[in-house]
Amino acid sequence: MDELETSLEQKRSYIKSHKLAQHPTTYKHHRHSDPVVLDSYEWVGMVTLLNAKILLTLALIASRLIVVIAFIFIVLSFYAL
Repeated sequence: MDELETSLEQKRSYIKSHKLAQHPTTYKHHRHSDPVVLDSYEWVGMVTLLNAKILLTLALIASRLIVVIAFIFIVLSFYAL
């Protein structure tokens, strides 16, 4: 959990430095924004990434299963002949 917090802190500081570099005047206005908002966006991003990984894994498993089932079906049909 500690590594996760440090990586989130690094990402947050990276985002802040880039915002300052890109828009030095507009960022001053948003400097006192609630950090909880940023955290919730980070969590949404992490959950989305996790869901994408899970879906990708499921798709790979499903495609392999289809290939295996098709192979078994072909072998069985040869034995039936």
